[in-house]
Amino acid sequence: MYTVKQTHAFSVWLEGIEDGMTRRRLARRLEKAQSGNFGDVALVGEGVSEMREHFGSGWRRYYIQQGSVVIVMLGCGTKRTQKADITAAKKLAKSIEGSIMARKIKNSELKTFDMAEHLDTDKAIAEYIAIVLEENDPAALADALGTVARARGMADVAKSAGIAREALYKALRPGSQPRFETIQRVCVALGVRLTVVPA
Repeated sequence: MYTVKQTHAFSVWLEGIEDGMTRRRLARRLEKAQSGNFGDVALVGEGVSEMREHFGSGWRRYYIQQGSVVIVMLGCGTKRTQKADITAAKKLAKSIEGSIMARKIKNSELKTFDMAEHLDTDKAIAEYIAIVLEENDPAALADALGTVARARGMADVAKSAGIAREALYKALRPGSQPRFETIQRVCVALGVRLTVVPA
């Protein structure tokens, strides 16, 4: 497990992406990184790595890893702005790593990434679940429903689904394999439905 920390500039950038589906795809990638699945990454120098996306504008995010548990999202951009983004990320990384700069950024000052904070509307929740369903991973779906339930309030979702709160936590924890009936009841409680379309 990794803890993804984010700079203020990164948080502002992510929230500023107008297309909700794109914003949630990028946020989902960070959520997967928390589980150790970094996807397509490459070192760009001075301890900075680039997390690359192969959709839309060729999104890029930059980070450093401190020890084995902390990733700091430094900056972001697209393939078009890559060179300037890398330069800015390297400069910011030096201030976080503690080199001699006018202002050092303490790790404790950085906000921890939480996918639940990006699920504030019914549309955001539906898009997020649709993105997770594309992964064809039942455990990821259970985990995603747990994240949505946490965003909505686990006790409220459990009550609406007719499931004890403790049982809901257990059913939706990472790596669980809940019965379809449980998934269906949770989806109804969340106000979403799973649909089938031709592949």
